[in-house]
Amino acid sequence: MNSPSKRFTAASSSMLFIVVFFACGYILFPLYALLKESFLVGAQAYSLQAYSHLLRSSLLQATFNSVAISILSVIGSGIVGTFIAYVFQYIEFPAKSFFSKIVLIPLALPPLVGVISFLFLIGESGMLSRILSISSGLSPAFFTVSGWTGIVLVHVYSFYVYFYLFVSSALSQLDGNALDASASLGASRARTIWKILLPMLTPAFVGASLITFMSSMASFSAPLLFGGTTRFLTLEIYTAKLNGDNSSSAALAKGSIRSSKIAHRGFTRIVVLALTFALALLFALPVVTIVILSFIKEGSWTYQIFPSSFTIENYRRLFNEPHLFDPFVNSIRMSLTAAVLVVIIGVA
Repeated sequence: MNSPSKRFTAASSSMLFIVVFFACGYILFPLYALLKESFLVGAQAYSLQAYSHLLRSSLLQATFNSVAISILSVIGSGIVGTFIAYVFQYIEFPAKSFFSKIVLIPLALPPLVGVISFLFLIGESGMLSRILSISSGLSPAFFTVSGWTGIVLVHVYSFYVYFYLFVSSALSQLDGNALDASASLGASRARTIWKILLPMLTPAFVGASLITFMSSMASFSAPLLFGGTTRFLTLEIYTAKLNGDNSSSAALAKGSIRSSKIAHRGFTRIVVLALTFALALLFALPVVTIVILSFIKEGSWTYQIFPSSFTIENYRRLFNEPHLFDPFVNSIRMSLTAAVLVVIIGVA
């Protein structure tokens, strides 16, 4: 009969094999292939030509733009995500469970779909832009968002969830005794937050910032649709790949814990809850826009604030025409397969 230690060793060996296989096959080898491709010129020759192109002013500008957009995205996402996490941790209000699901909507929205919905919301002829224009009497162009502002807005919407999840987890495990001690020593609520709460959340901020920064650097659809003529690294990689310049595209890519509570009353509570509800409504708007778009005929929604007519023809075609339904089935199959593999690898 095998001893517990031997059974544990066999299980550990299996887990270790999965981890090593994943690390070599999905991390190290792709990085090696990418690095090799960046030095390859022609079939056999190797050169530093691709890296010399990185010193061109256009690529330096693209690098600066991508880094700057990523930093702004981290700051914006950090402010929004941390605020929402703080509200849901420390303030009680009706339908809290429901709104906690609403703020997770960006996780379920594919990047390209989210960007398109923002175009229909805040683009030159966007629904929200027209509503604000009519309400204020100002030109729709005043409320149209594009360029850097549009990209950062889309990124904040897409990536604030990372800060919300990281900070929520950290707040739920925070030792409330430290907050009580600060209050008992006469510190104000603002000083307690600044001197005690925020330093304790530093690991969560660092983790969320890294993921947000990398996700923003890898963003393609937002710079493509909102960036105009501004250069970004992802667009440069895409252009190089289209032109068959694989080497350039490869070179470009590389104590006793107690639940803590902070009391909020009066005007502060009202303002915080009002802002939270407004944000939740804004988070839901892109999804609502996509749903509306699914019920209109292509090209029928042009200058009107809302579509003049609706139809279920799009859904009928989706389920009756195989060439339209096949991508849906393929996406579901791919997602389920990926989910199973992620669970296996992640647990290991």
